[in-house]
Amino acid sequence: MATLDQARPQVSKDLNDDFSSVTTTIGNVNKKTLIDVALGDWDTDSFFLARRRSTVFILSADEERFADVSVGLTGSPIDTLTVTRAFTSQVANSANYEVHRMYSALQKELAINAAVDLCWPQMFIPVETTITLVAQQMDYDVSAAGLFRDAVRQVKVQSTADTEHWVRVFNWEMRHDDTSGGMKLHFFQPPDEARTIHIFGHKKMALTDYTVNEDLLVLSAKAAVYLIERDLSTAVVDERSHLERMLALNEKRFRDRATQYKRQSIPFTIPSQMVGRKRFNVFEV
Repeated sequence: MATLDQARPQVSKDLNDDFSSVTTTIGNVNKKTLIDVALGDWDTDSFFLARRRSTVFILSADEERFADVSVGLTGSPIDTLTVTRAFTSQVANSANYEVHRMYSALQKELAINAAVDLCWPQMFIPVETTITLVAQQMDYDVSAAGLFRDAVRQVKVQSTADTEHWVRVFNWEMRHDDTSGGMKLHFFQPPDEARTIHIFGHKKMALTDYTVNEDLLVLSAKAAVYLIERDLSTAVVDERSHLERMLALNEKRFRDRATQYKRQSIPFTIPSQMVGRKRFNVFEV
């Protein structure tokens, strides 16, 4: 079950924007500095990106502030990073933090939430649910199953001779319901008595449905694509070439990962499968 705190670092890695560390000393009482000896490996010119406003995200406080580029990295030796607006509390020793130089933590989290929808239909949850048919009733509301657009892919009926045996049936279609405005499962010929059916389909995934490893790799690549595409629409000329290369790289990552970690889909029932079927328009199983 993935969270934003797990997804965000992977998006940062895919963007080559993944600086994170732990403070080694308590920050200044003005609440505007964090101190970490690891910052000594950098200098101001190489640490901050041109035309980008770097941010500092403190995980335990769930707070993000803009880095004060005019002050830069300070200390002798260098160990201090200053922000433009004070944190709610003085930055503690041993505090986990992230520096986001290309896109802020908030922008990455918004992109992750957008990517959850954009990963459809490659990423989905297979759904199987049971419905009890009523004698002579032809239409059924399947919205409770949570299928995307109520799209049923397969229907199976429970055998009266063997309750553990389920037989695929083809005497149905999805029809628009004028009253509810949604879709209903319609049978061309209803059963003469109450019967139990299984319906199968795909459900859209929420962030918490993603596994931390494989699924998250697919999601993070799509989130990176989302960020770069939005950035390209307003990018200056000398940034476009770099962004276009990054976009191509992450589009390929998404395709490769979606293929590598592909989910087994439930085949759609198509009209041609109904022709000549022994059980077409009947429930006699």
